[in-house]
Amino acid sequence: MILYRRCNCEDMENYIKTEKEISELQELIELTDRDIIMCSENARRSLNNCHIGSRFTDCTFDNFEGKEFRAAYETALNYAKNFPKSDGQGLILTGSPGTGKTHLAIAIANYLVEELYVPVYFCNFADELNRIRASFTKEGSASDIIIKKMIEAPLLIIDDLGKEKRSEWSDEVLYRVISNRYSDRKPTVITTNYDIKYLYDSLNPSIISRIIGSCTAVNMDGTDYRLREFYAS
Repeated sequence: MILYRRCNCEDMENYIKTEKEISELQELIELTDRDIIMCSENARRSLNNCHIGSRFTDCTFDNFEGKEFRAAYETALNYAKNFPKSDGQGLILTGSPGTGKTHLAIAIANYLVEELYVPVYFCNFADELNRIRASFTKEGSASDIIIKKMIEAPLLIIDDLGKEKRSEWSDEVLYRVISNRYSDRKPTVITTNYDIKYLYDSLNPSIISRIIGSCTAVNMDGTDYRLREFYAS
């Protein structure tokens, strides 16, 4: 039997030190990989839990067909790619029905979830108000949880703003969400069939003022693609 005894020479010390550093780096890489997988799963779960209809689930930038809205497409794509630098700035996509506003909003959501692992909360505001109303309890805890999720999401997408039946309560909910996100520099993407002036005149001006102050406006007025497809068929 041959026995080897570790020497204390400088080369051996350097070898042992290097082996230890390599082992620590490998452990760090494994931890990082697990963190990335966890972040990805959490982000995807957050979007899956939102109420996105099956018709819109697979909306991406690649399958957007609104050729006449190239500028809107580029703005939305650049926004998604540069989201970490958004610093609380969002988008408000305005214009007539059937021009692809919801498609681009969900394309942003899918990009952030798949590429950047950013959780996104998507809601149609009228439907969300109904869910909040239905979740009322004596303590109000369930409805508060929904509103809290809207306030705290890294990105909130509000689809079809202005279609909800307006009331003092609906204004209060919207103000609470928008005001808190505005104060905390949390970005919001909004789609609406109405222009800014109409929203300002018909909703609480304090709400719209904060939206204007934290969103870049993207106009998408044009022909309803559903109408084009209907006549084409």
